[in-house]
Amino acid sequence: MFDGKMTDAGGEGFKFPQLDDQVSPTRWTSRLGSVVYYGIMAGLILVLARAAWEQVFKKDYWTMQQSHAQSRTVLGNEQRGRILDRHGRFLALDRIIQQVAIDPDQLSRRYQELDFASGVKVVIEEFKEVLPVPLQPEWSIKEILIRLEDSGVEFLRAREEMEQELLNAVRNNLLIRAGVTKVYEEKSSKKDEPIELPRVRYRMLGTIPDRESRKQVTEAILEIESKEAGLGLKLFPPRGQKLQRFYPYEDIGLVVIGEVDRKNRFGLWGMESYWDHQLKMLSSMRKHRATPGGQSLGSDRFAIPGKEGTDLRTTIDIQLQAKLNHLVKANQQRTAARRVSAAVVDPYTGEIHAWTTYPALKRGQLNELATEDLINGSDEGMKQAFSLMSRLQRVSMAPGSVVKPLILARAIQLGVPLKLPLDVRGENQRIEGRSRWFRDSSLLREKTPEGAVVFSSNIGMVLLGVKLMRMQDVESILRQFGFGSKTGIELPGEERGLLKPIHQWNRYTWESACFGYEMMVTPVQVMRAYMAIANGGYLLRPTFLVKEQSDPGEIILSEDVARECRRVLRRAVKDGTGRHVVHHVGPELKSLIRSSELEIAGKTGTTKLMKEDGSGFSENRYNSSFVGFAPVENARFLTIVLVEEPTPEGKMYYASKSAAPLGAQILASALNLRGFNPLSVPIDESLDSATDSAKGNLAISGEAGNVGHGGFVGGQTQTAASASEDQGQEGEPDRW
Repeated sequence: MFDGKMTDAGGEGFKFPQLDDQVSPTRWTSRLGSVVYYGIMAGLILVLARAAWEQVFKKDYWTMQQSHAQSRTVLGNEQRGRILDRHGRFLALDRIIQQVAIDPDQLSRRYQELDFASGVKVVIEEFKEVLPVPLQPEWSIKEILIRLEDSGVEFLRAREEMEQELLNAVRNNLLIRAGVTKVYEEKSSKKDEPIELPRVRYRMLGTIPDRESRKQVTEAILEIESKEAGLGLKLFPPRGQKLQRFYPYEDIGLVVIGEVDRKNRFGLWGMESYWDHQLKMLSSMRKHRATPGGQSLGSDRFAIPGKEGTDLRTTIDIQLQAKLNHLVKANQQRTAARRVSAAVVDPYTGEIHAWTTYPALKRGQLNELATEDLINGSDEGMKQAFSLMSRLQRVSMAPGSVVKPLILARAIQLGVPLKLPLDVRGENQRIEGRSRWFRDSSLLREKTPEGAVVFSSNIGMVLLGVKLMRMQDVESILRQFGFGSKTGIELPGEERGLLKPIHQWNRYTWESACFGYEMMVTPVQVMRAYMAIANGGYLLRPTFLVKEQSDPGEIILSEDVARECRRVLRRAVKDGTGRHVVHHVGPELKSLIRSSELEIAGKTGTTKLMKEDGSGFSENRYNSSFVGFAPVENARFLTIVLVEEPTPEGKMYYASKSAAPLGAQILASALNLRGFNPLSVPIDESLDSATDSAKGNLAISGEAGNVGHGGFVGGQTQTAASASEDQGQEGEPDRW
């Protein structure tokens, strides 16, 4: 029988340690305790070593982190420079406005009674319909927003959009508090990847526009929060403040003034852009330590001083500007033109009193068009924006008949008698037997240099410029009047135009220049040239800035020559192509003209535009212009008018029908003549449009070639086409 013992070859029995030599439980416990003890001590040593490392070797780093966490940066309220008109009225200035925000997290706390064990299901069911969801019996989000809107809050976006954003923010906060931090969005491009829910604390709603509205908004907020008194919720944080650019006269003068970006950092266009270096401010900055709750922990650590923007006093008369805006808009509707532009200037100082284009950009439209381009990946919006900005310094075109008095001025300097007979034989004529034909719409009745200007005869002007003057005489007088060089006007985007150097002239250029073709000029260049005739021969720089001492200018004409030119220009309005103005103005202005209370000297111009394919001149696209001043002697005001592509119906494209009547209205308004109220000129507000007309070519067109943004394109094509198209380059008829 086996007794539990085993014997080996030596006879000794084999012992089982686990049975015969068992370890004491107390000994095992002691060993385990030692291991734990030494492990804890090693961990403490590591922690202490790490702490010592951080304190000794990374002290500067943690000091910086603490300073950053407690640091608060406060920007100053330095303001952008103000823009004033000539009488000290504010056209643009900064103002401090209050901002209204709401706390979606506080809104979501109204759902504390929800069972958050099944909170996800509850939240999804509650927000299945994302339309108005009552958060309390008394107030829904929609009702809160309506109450704020009625009190005077101007929302950042449409109220419906703000309502949707708030509902989504409340939903997200509820999901987060229910334990859901990520969701799958069906509209996401990455449907297989969850999107982390953002927890929104504050949502900006809008601004309070004026002090009168602040009290009403305060009452509305107190009324809304009084409903939440039992819940201890505070839906509206303290109001913030920000600087906002304010334009007291709204869109009046907008074409000149321009606007700033949405954050009031820099000017986008107009004077706000051109004079941004002077108007912009430098915000001061100061830093101090504060608790997370905002309590200050000491004085400012350091401060950076700021700088206020410098004010800009302009020559604009905002009251005359309002009248000009009204008259230009009325004229655009009357002529069905693509666009109408006009300006009023003092010819003796160069100070511009009013300046406008219609249709033009409206405030905020540039940002909208830029956003559309960003979304669509195109530049069509910017092209449209540029076409709606000020045109008088941007558009280059053939001046047409308005050049004729300038050629006459050089003839007078050369001693050519104004009553010298010219060999005008008919309505269609070749000069010196050459192949090129020139055409007038009717036979020139007064066949003299003076008559050629008064009745706007192309044939008469070519005979004057080619047979009685040299090519150098024609080129030099145009260059002396400033053609081919910028005026230096204080608006962005001024074009230089084009006047070929004399070595590039030929017979064709010489003949065409006599009646305003084969060159490109801007309306503001024409305005400057006529200022020299009105003021006695001084070529001045047109300006928007009030200056203590005006620039004397360069003398390009003698007083005698300028006086003769003024007399001829007076005849052009009284006896020539401008005499039909009285048929296209109201009875009050007609009476002032016929009684000689309003005496105007000026010149009309009608030019054909090139076809879009550049194959020749269009039969129904014209530009009409008028430049004139009053009184004839010692003129107080000069105006330039540009009517782009008026309707061809009723021959409205003739400048004496489209542009000259507007010029007469503008001068009567500037002179404040009794019996004429410019604001009584009728306007159909239903036709108001902030966008460019669909008709017409967006590219800038010219007759001596097609010019886009100041470049000369297609000159050879125009030369070849014009040889057979000169029948379109006609002077204005003396009767309709």
